[in-house]
Amino acid sequence: MICPGGGYGALNLDIEGHETARWLDRNGIVGVVLEYRLPHGDPSIPLRDARQAIRFVRAHAAEWSVHPDRVGVLGFSAGGHLASMAAILEEEKAAPGSGSGMEGSGRPDFAVLVYPLISMGSFTDAGSRQNLLGLSPSAERIEAYSTHRHVTSGSPPVFLVHARDDRIVPVENSWLMLESIKARGVPAALCEFPAGGHGLGYGGSLWEEWQGRALIWMRRQGFVRGEP
Repeated sequence: MICPGGGYGALNLDIEGHETARWLDRNGIVGVVLEYRLPHGDPSIPLRDARQAIRFVRAHAAEWSVHPDRVGVLGFSAGGHLASMAAILEEEKAAPGSGSGMEGSGRPDFAVLVYPLISMGSFTDAGSRQNLLGLSPSAERIEAYSTHRHVTSGSPPVFLVHARDDRIVPVENSWLMLESIKARGVPAALCEFPAGGHGLGYGGSLWEEWQGRALIWMRRQGFVRGEP
């Protein structure tokens, strides 16, 4: 499931959405683009959409030739934060009998986070945080949605991608997540570039490199079987 970025104020559906789905398809992976609702200060709105979408994919696993125990989430920028919320934060209970796609787990089996926003604190993007949490979020609210603070030994494996010269979402976001994940014995890796900025050029050689390394990681973790 693909979560495009856009600072929680828009959705970048082209390269970070449909083009990414086409890349996955070329490599034998089903890519589902999530057009999540924007939060307008309520982070539960996009998170509910992400969890419901994951449940929906699992409910249609046989129809779509998907392995229900190998459902991953891939997010970019603010969409990376949404993907990390779905992967890391405690899952709410789905109401039984609430309709197709609503039952079962809404937590992914792994996450690929590309130049992701992780912290709502020191290393955040101010615009994304305002769109997600409102104008003046409390310290408790900032803590609650800084996803690296909530990693446990039961969190799913994570592959991170970031450039050190990213001036919109600092690379420290990925460093914080990597440190938290590894400290709890969960498989994790970081594909870090010395330059590339936010978006890594939105295509081209850096994208080919991180995509290739992400595929290798997914295969080594057992989430993707065989060659394209």
